[in-house]
Amino acid sequence: MSAASGSHRSAETPAQRRWLIRGARPLGGPPADILIDGAVITGVAASGRDGRQLAAGADVTVLDASDLIALPGLVDLHTHLREPGREDAETVASGTAAAALGGFTAVHAMANTEPAADTSSRSGGSAGRPGTATSARWAP
Repeated sequence: MSAASGSHRSAETPAQRRWLIRGARPLGGPPADILIDGAVITGVAASGRDGRQLAAGADVTVLDASDLIALPGLVDLHTHLREPGREDAETVASGTAAAALGGFTAVHAMANTEPAADTSSRSGGSAGRPGTATSARWAP
């Protein structure tokens, strides 16, 4: 965890941890500290204003986001995951991992696969569940 300080609990996924994002600019506004508990934002305060910041306990992973912009998770409604049928080009795992790295928290797969993955059962029954802690949610 080179960008983060604080404890690292390998049994937890990022969505189960407590995070403190320091110095991010929500929607390009002034710098703020953002406290997240699991998947819920529990506090936002001006970053360093009058020497005050949100407190980080021992169970909080701190990320330095100075000079970065904080945005809500994006949703891609036109994703080509190519699975089933064209796993040589893209799989659900590789496509959702790439989406997450690009800031997308959810993707909707196009049904242009062989056969058409237009239902959860045709897409392996795993729609909606990320494959790993670093992948986006997906749906056919």
